[in-house]
Amino acid sequence: MGERGYRSTVLAMLARAVYGQGRLAEAERLAREGQADSPEGDVWGSLGTGALALVQASRGEYEQAEATTRDAIAQLEQTDSLEVRAVIYADLAEVLLAAGRDDDALRAAELSLDLFEQKGNVASAARVRRLFPAATASGRAAPAP
Repeated sequence: MGERGYRSTVLAMLARAVYGQGRLAEAERLAREGQADSPEGDVWGSLGTGALALVQASRGEYEQAEATTRDAIAQLEQTDSLEVRAVIYADLAEVLLAAGRDDDALRAAELSLDLFEQKGNVASAARVRRLFPAATASGRAAPAP
């Protein structure tokens, strides 16, 4: 046994789930553990980075949270992973919204929505629309299901 290839991805996803339950310290621990295990250039490991940024924003560390997400986005822009880029843009939108930067949050949400729509991920696009209704209200029509 000893398979560890997916460990960083599973830790990143678990960090996000635990964050969603409000367990910030555990989410941070899992995200950092996943980052430490993540090989260089691991696209899916960025999900843990996004979880870490959400934890930082929850603690009022807005500048650090924004820097964390923007670093992840810069690395992801070099890839063809629409899905993970969309997730991290949605995380950035949440961070900016928490920081009171509604206009910037809306722009990030719109980028996330565009990427989810390009990917054909209807469920995640709907989640972004629920979190940021203005992203749909800004002249974009929601696609028919």
